Amino acid sequence: MLRLGAEYLHRVGPFFGFFGLGYVLYCVGQGTGRMGASVLAGLVRAAIAVLGGLLVGLAKGRRHMEFVVAVALGMVAFGLFALPPLISRSGFE
Repeated sequence: MLRLGAEYLHRVGPFFGFFGLGYVLYCVGQGTGRMGASVLAGLVRAAIAVLGGLLVGLAKGRRHMEFVVAVALGMVAFGLFALPPLISRSGFE
């Protein structure tokens, strides 16, 4: 079990920064009253993780660690999808 957890963190760990970015932007959205982009980014993250995991699960001969690719891609999407709408509205263009 420890080996599995260590392997998970080794593969997904580099992508936690994107999750942190998405979470920070979620909080910014709450503070500014602009939650649309953050909620959409959260839904995209969940869809990527669930559908990606489902596709990997349906493929024969897949190892359990290949599920983490979907989780990592979901984290990247969460961070990057919430960013452009908030930047464009803040005057940083």
